[in-house]
Amino acid sequence: MTAKQQDTFKKILEDRRAELCRDIEAQRERLNVDPLGDSMDQVRVVAERDLALWKIDNSSAILRLIERSLRNIREETYGICAHCEEDIPVKRLQAVPWSPYCVTCQHRAEGEDAAPHGGRTAFAIAS
Repeated sequence: MTAKQQDTFKKILEDRRAELCRDIEAQRERLNVDPLGDSMDQVRVVAERDLALWKIDNSSAILRLIERSLRNIREETYGICAHCEEDIPVKRLQAVPWSPYCVTCQHRAEGEDAAPHGGRTAFAIAS
């Protein structure tokens, strides 16, 4: 990967990190609503809180991957699969710049996540 490509990915990752931080803050503000009104209003508030918590959890997971990718850029290891240590194709990084895996290892990790025992392997989560 060229230095110019790395600079481009760094900018994309930093922009996405800022966007996620804003989104997480907005979702946290939604959690501070006091449930007033009748029981239907309270049900709606609980549902909105559940959705906000899910969004925070999802955004936080992506944020951790972005932070790892930015660290890898600083350490000059960005674009190398965390499992097989082969280069991650630039097209994959263009689609998912925070991806720690090549497509093959990502599919393998997703397959193991769906295993009947529900256990995740050491390389299935790289955060």
